Amino acid sequence: MERQREQKEPREGERKSVRLRKGGEGGRDRVRERGRGRGEQRKIVKERERGEKDRKKERKSSEREGEKEEKGS
Repeated sequence: MERQREQKEPREGERKSVRLRKGGEGGRDRVRERGRGRGEQRKIVKERERGEKDRKKERKSSEREGEKEEKGS
């Protein structure tokens, strides 16, 4: 019950309140999901997110190129 209330509260960019509640595994996961960990943790998350975005962009661009070739012929 208390944990649910804690998750709903920090909405208006209250980074500190989220960071302070890093008690259990749940808190740590929440910090990692929002990309607000410190040091290496934050870098790892950003690198992973960037990698996923790049892959999506590459897939879309390769699909578009395929469509252009089909329309051109």
